[in-house]
Amino acid sequence: MSKLKCLIAIFVIFLSISTVVHALEQAGVTIGLTGMESNGISVYVGISPNTNECLYSGVYFLDEAEVNMALSVALAAKLASRTVRIIFSQPGGNGTQCFGQGIYVE
Repeated sequence: MSKLKCLIAIFVIFLSISTVVHALEQAGVTIGLTGMESNGISVYVGISPNTNECLYSGVYFLDEAEVNMALSVALAAKLASRTVRIIFSQPGGNGTQCFGQGIYVE
């Protein structure tokens, strides 16, 4: 294998590994400010405590299939004064934006 092909293969493997995002889970979360963004396709759910230092102290749900579910569950939990378990990813690490993958009333 030529040096160029070897270098390209290493670069591709490095990019593949560095873009793997692990799901984080936080239980006992109190819902704060919650609503749909003006674009109509994303939902913001404010969370407390913000143990992973999510940017803007909240989690964004962006997937069209999840936004209605996320908004419904978050508002139901907020109105019932219940905590939730939230599953999210934070690709940039602590202090960056969090993206929701699931939300469950506890």
